[in-house]
Amino acid sequence: MTEVGDRIVQQFATRLEELLRDSGGSASVAATTGVVGSSGRLSPEPEAVDLGAAALPVLLRKAAVPTAAVLVAVVVIQRLRRRSRR
Repeated sequence: MTEVGDRIVQQFATRLEELLRDSGGSASVAATTGVVGSSGRLSPEPEAVDLGAAALPVLLRKAAVPTAAVLVAVVVIQRLRRRSRR
């Protein structure tokens, strides 16, 4: 959980930094955050944070060991069955 949270915060900080650097000012930042502007129209929403990209590496790391153990167990069982048939 901590790793996923850290990745999400890092992704948010990176995008916020890019937004501030590209926009050049706080007036355009307010317009890109989805706030109703002076014209009364809702500005477009900013790009969403990709939770899958943040969580996938952590989940893969956690699932790698049990998956490898299951695969090894399947191979061992198949070899034992082949030996017992001979």
